[in-house]
Amino acid sequence: MLESGAEASGRWRVNEVIDGQYEVRSVHEQGGMALVYVVSHRDWGILLAVKSPRPELLSADGFLDSWPRRRPGCRSASTRMCAAVTTSG
Repeated sequence: MLESGAEASGRWRVNEVIDGQYEVRSVHEQGGMALVYVVSHRDWGILLAVKSPRPELLSADGFLDSWPRRRPGCRSASTRMCAAVTTSG
């Protein structure tokens, strides 16, 4: 298992351990603005989804201003749980 934060491209890799507690299981790369990582929380024993802006878009003028900082509702038939959304880095 890899213990790190992100490879040089700014993307997490499958089997990488993020912040000592999240193991990357898979990556959904089809979204236009974001990558969605399926991670396993090592202490809680559950799978979570982490949505992250595409690294190549972070330097685009105005991109971060348009990126949602917080998702208040999270109401969906397929949503089992909604946790706090934070900005990291």
